[in-house]
Amino acid sequence: MIKPDEKNRHNKIFVFGSKVTGPSHLVKNTPCQDAWNFKIPVDNTAIIAVSDGLGSALHSDTGSKLAVNTAIESISNHFLIRYEDGIFSADITKNNCLIKDAFQDAVSKLKDYSGENNIPIRDLACTLIVIFIDKNEICIGQIGDGGVVGMCDAKSIILSEPAQSEYINEVTPITSANWNEKLKISSHNKDIRALAAFTDGCQRAVLVKKNEIYEPFEPFFKPLLKYSLSAENAEDASEDVKNLLSSGKMTENSDDDKTLVIAAIDNI
Repeated sequence: MIKPDEKNRHNKIFVFGSKVTGPSHLVKNTPCQDAWNFKIPVDNTAIIAVSDGLGSALHSDTGSKLAVNTAIESISNHFLIRYEDGIFSADITKNNCLIKDAFQDAVSKLKDYSGENNIPIRDLACTLIVIFIDKNEICIGQIGDGGVVGMCDAKSIILSEPAQSEYINEVTPITSANWNEKLKISSHNKDIRALAAFTDGCQRAVLVKKNEIYEPFEPFFKPLLKYSLSAENAEDASEDVKNLLSSGKMTENSDDDKTLVIAAIDNI
């Protein structure tokens, strides 16, 4: 997943992360249904996508992988179009439009795969978080649970929170007919020094809820995001994340699959 030219910290945006199969999935001998990926299309720019396949969906592991890779490809394609003055298509397209298009393309991909393989679209159900970082802002789109926390002035803040639902364990996936109504897009200034995106399996360990409002669990994020600013090798850092996700502190909060992806952002 991490390419050779992305292993070491030479870019001002440094991305690493990992996913682990939840204990409940290991007992049932079912695959990890989480997926994540990222791309650095040009210097000082990053695209990150994280997805959690719904446990009730038969092929959600496939759905989450398709959603993640399609969303990243959708945005990165804007860096393949370059005009005579050196400006990319991404430079003249609003970031929230890039995010919306990424979700639309991911949904279309799942519909196409469903039809081509005679699989009900509901069997590919998954959540999706897409993050686009450039020199101007951080733009985040989200459908479903999981979330994104950022570090600004040594304080952790929620950048994108889990979707609210009427019932416990109720999640709206991107395969829902009303997915576009559930899409939340937020933009944040470039003062964010680092961010962490995570799936539902991490949620109880990393967020606390006070008066129905989510807050980052500071004892978790403060050392993690501080570590991200000093990490030098993505493979080593990703292995550290994997060990963290497999630790007793994490598994005692949830036996579900867990994904945690971190981006450290120098001054760009």
